[in-house]
Amino acid sequence: MARSFASQGSDQISFGAGNGLNSVTAASLLVWFKHAGAPTSGNWLGIYSEWADFNDIISVSMKTTNDADNGKLYCLWRTPTEITDFTSATAWDDGLWHWLLLVRRTSGNYTELYVDGVSEASQATDPSTSATSKTIDWGFDNDAGANASFGGSLARGMGFTRTLTVEEAKSYAFGRPPLGSVQFYHELIGASPEPDWSGNVRSGTLTGTAVADHAPVGPWFGLDLGWQGAFTAAAGGAALSVNLAGRGGLAGVGGLAGQGGGLVA
Repeated sequence: MARSFASQGSDQISFGAGNGLNSVTAASLLVWFKHAGAPTSGNWLGIYSEWADFNDIISVSMKTTNDADNGKLYCLWRTPTEITDFTSATAWDDGLWHWLLLVRRTSGNYTELYVDGVSEASQATDPSTSATSKTIDWGFDNDAGANASFGGSLARGMGFTRTLTVEEAKSYAFGRPPLGSVQFYHELIGASPEPDWSGNVRSGTLTGTAVADHAPVGPWFGLDLGWQGAFTAAAGGAALSVNLAGRGGLAGVGGLAGQGGGLVA
């Protein structure tokens, strides 16, 4: 379940007017992304945006070759009176799946970007909030009227009206169902309308896009967050990547053990 968005076109999944994360002081945005090669043309390629009157309010995009920081992620959180923006330290156009987390806090580093669980950049300016209803888009950025679809793939996007920890975000990225103050939750499966699994009925309208190979997300078995996920992406499917200990099985008193994974009393 992932979608591929054509570069610099009109491919997008749009959720119409309504508040996303713009009207709260604590928020989190989480999504898998993949882009191969240095992005060309335009100024940015949209991953996520909330916008009104052709101006971004909240956005995450990838810079193109028109900028010295091409391939890096650009984050913006703006209201009519305040703006906070920053660029990631690393370029992420390597053709691999990565998960990003953008958080909004009530103090300190008010906004911060993590990629694969590692902090990339932050901003200490409080962007305040905006009560104006926004149009929400996945895979598209419409700031100043520029059509800029992502030119890569997205999967499993969600927003929260609270600040997630990195470990909690990691568990949701790798397959745990999101819980607590979920504002929207879209697997980006390519249905039209795109269903919102949060229960808030923010279903989206599909324009273009194509099926993409899936991000490394697997069934959630309730294991500890240090585990890297049950499945890893592989050509043509998914491969189980966890070792269940012992010589062939689960070990322990009354458990499954032994050299054949047999049952022991």
